[in-house]
Amino acid sequence: MSPSSYSSKVRLIDEKNNVKFDYKIYMNNTLKYGNYQFFQSSYDMDEKGTILSVNNDPGKWPTYFGYFLLTLGLIMNMFDKKSRFIKLTKDIQKYNSIIVIILLSLFFNTNTYANNDGITYLKNFKKDSIQTAKNFSMLITQSSMGRMKPIGSLNIEIINKLTKKSSFLGMSADQLILGMLSKPELWRNIRMLKIKTPKLKKYLGVDINRNYISFSEAFTGNKYKLQSLVEKANATPLNKRGTFEKDILKLDEILNIQYAVFYGNIFKIFPKKNDKNNKWYNPLDAMQEFSEDEKKYTTYMISGMINTVVNKNYDEANKFIQLISNYQKEMGKDIMPSDKIVKYEILFNQLSIFPKITIAYVLIGLIMFIISFMTVFNKKWSSDKINNALFVVLFVLFFIQTSAMGMRWYISGHAPWSDTYESLIYIAWSSMAAGLLFFRKSIMALSATVVMAGVFMFTAHLSGIDPQITNLVPVLKSYWLTIHVSIITGSYGFFAISAMLGFMTLLLFISRGKNKENVDRTIKQIVSINEAAVILGLAMLTIGNFIGGVWANESWGRYWGWDPKETWAWVSIIVYAIVLHLRMIPKLNTRFIFTVMSTLAFSSILMTYFGVNFYLSGMHSYATGDPVPVPTWVYVLSSILFIVIVLASRKRDLK
Repeated sequence: MSPSSYSSKVRLIDEKNNVKFDYKIYMNNTLKYGNYQFFQSSYDMDEKGTILSVNNDPGKWPTYFGYFLLTLGLIMNMFDKKSRFIKLTKDIQKYNSIIVIILLSLFFNTNTYANNDGITYLKNFKKDSIQTAKNFSMLITQSSMGRMKPIGSLNIEIINKLTKKSSFLGMSADQLILGMLSKPELWRNIRMLKIKTPKLKKYLGVDINRNYISFSEAFTGNKYKLQSLVEKANATPLNKRGTFEKDILKLDEILNIQYAVFYGNIFKIFPKKNDKNNKWYNPLDAMQEFSEDEKKYTTYMISGMINTVVNKNYDEANKFIQLISNYQKEMGKDIMPSDKIVKYEILFNQLSIFPKITIAYVLIGLIMFIISFMTVFNKKWSSDKINNALFVVLFVLFFIQTSAMGMRWYISGHAPWSDTYESLIYIAWSSMAAGLLFFRKSIMALSATVVMAGVFMFTAHLSGIDPQITNLVPVLKSYWLTIHVSIITGSYGFFAISAMLGFMTLLLFISRGKNKENVDRTIKQIVSINEAAVILGLAMLTIGNFIGGVWANESWGRYWGWDPKETWAWVSIIVYAIVLHLRMIPKLNTRFIFTVMSTLAFSSILMTYFGVNFYLSGMHSYATGDPVPVPTWVYVLSSILFIVIVLASRKRDLK
């Protein structure tokens, strides 16, 4: 297992200047002495030696000053009366759309099976275990990544995995887990494991109309029915796996998770006394690793809690839960989260804000999209009252999303854009911020904003993306990183709006007919807004890369390493710079050309984000092993876009 961090304790000796001191070097904490800077690079596998890199860069401050001047120039361009950006804002005003010039800040039918005793048990357990389950959820567990979190968070993650729901049978995730932990012999017969593939259902011998199976239905006696299928699926390359193979592996995963719940293997709730690595253990491992006195006490606590729940003595169960909590606070005090953070995380889980916001964004965005197109062809649909009401609703939703991101930041202790899930939520947020601040007077531009925010939020909640809160790896614990990622990811919001506006404009080109004055006027308005969005996005992307260079240099002594992410970020800058400067070529200076190019240019952003993260290996990538197959919808959307461009090109004569 690779360490999450490593450091070197060194002693610097400068006999010439009579200097001698000890220093600890680790990622983002370099040793600077004289004109030299020492970076933690690696270490010997026997841990008897360290590998440092050294850098002497006399051009560092001139480079930083150059970055500063370029950044200042890009910002001042937004306020220069002769700049293209200001001209566009005036053009947009002519079409009754005002842009506020503010620089965006850094920026259930479930079938169950149980006998009569089991049914009675479930009814009573559902009613009587509520408070005990709540108390159980407040216990702390250590994740596989080392994050300390309430068991309630883990419970929700487990139930989501098993049932694809946050609750089941009318019980909360905490009640369900407490039930499985205390009475596994009954819960193994309850149909709660989600299954989809008819072929897999047939193989297991269950009704193909059922959506759930029980743990016991995957076994014949002690024989695991899926053993040979799992082995075959694992041996199949990722890009050749079909739905059947994928569902086999998914079902195998959730069966293993439920097994781990039955035996408590998944709950690392016991800290070991005086453990220098602050490692926590599940009950079974504690029996192997702890001293005799600790073994007896931990056995007493966990068996006491389980037995009292089985015997429906919930008051006594609460006392044992409190004993475990006290033990955690005493033995694991060095890394225990505060009671306040635990309560906030429990509240955050209960509110489940992001999935709800996703539905709201998608529905409102589609409604606004329809209204905006109706307005183009019939002015009777245009209403300031409706527009203002929609703006207020969107502002409230944006405020709620912002608050939820703030809660996630407080709970995790780091900015909420450190992984795929968080960055998609942040891109949706930045899209909404851009729309509400810059394009709020154009219902068509604002509808594009909301639709794209909804798309990103929806993508974040796809089954392949993990929403759980995790710890940051050491290299990401840098204020430069926080600023760098926030600005670059924020720029994606502007580019997403640009792409959506471009697609909407292509539809308007197709709709041009004999009475085309209103359509042409709307096209001119939207193209101006689109270009302004590209200018803002390009400025943010460029500035974000400057700051990324500073971060890289301060972290490991080089500005640029031609990592796939860095390379594609550079490609995206070039692509959007070309889009903006095509107007300098007379024959290409048309609104149709700009619309097509701004729409197609977003593919570079998709490659920078999804392509690099999941298909290319590199420091910035999540890709491991075989590449993920290209989703079918990519080909479908590409074909649709191609057809729309061809149809729009027949009526492109608008300058």
